[in-house]
Parts: sequence; structure tokens; C-alpha cells
Amino acid sequence: MIASNSNDQKISRLALGAGWFITENILMKGEIVNQKYEDFPTSDIRSSGKFNGVVLQAIVGF
Repeated sequence: MIASNSNDQKISRLALGAGWFITENILMKGEIVNQKYEDFPTSDIRSSGKFNGVVLQAIVGF
């Protein structure tokens, strides 16, 4: 909760992810993300904010 706002704010996030090894030491990870900011004051930058998209990551281990 923000100190200047007495209402409860919510951030809801749903992420579904999967990873797989391309080689023995290279991992590829993908996520589908749905994130929503609710009940923030209209003067707040997060008011009615949302993110829907795909995140891809690659990791190399030695």
C-alpha cells in the first residue's frame, strides 16, 4: 500500500514458463506473462498499468 493512499492496491501476475537445454551447457527459457496493476490512484504512474507479453532468456553455464 502507498503511504499517500488509504485504498489497497493490487498487482496480479500470471507467468507460465518452460525451459530446455539446447546443448549440455546452454539453457533457453521462455515465459508468457500477464501482469496488471489495479486500484492505484490516477496520479500514480502505475494507474491502469499492464504488461502482456513474452520473455525469452538464454543462459550459458561453464
